[in-house]
Amino acid sequence: FRSPLRGGDVVEVSATLVRVGRRSREIDFAAHVVCRGAPERGANAAEVLADPLLITTAHGTGVAVS
Repeated sequence: FRSPLRGGDVVEVSATLVRVGRRSREIDFAAHVVCRGAPERGANAAEVLADPLLITTAHGTGVAVS
């Protein structure tokens, strides 16, 4: 984890295929906060961030089994 996620935040998650093997795939994941909750402005209010805030990254491998 790189930054906190707060209640009311709007999150964007992306996945990028980085390698394709004969039976496996490697994928990089990233999650960014694009809007930060603003409860002082109202229960459903949020402020759009000028620059998305990176909150976490991951790397995964999927393997096909036959």
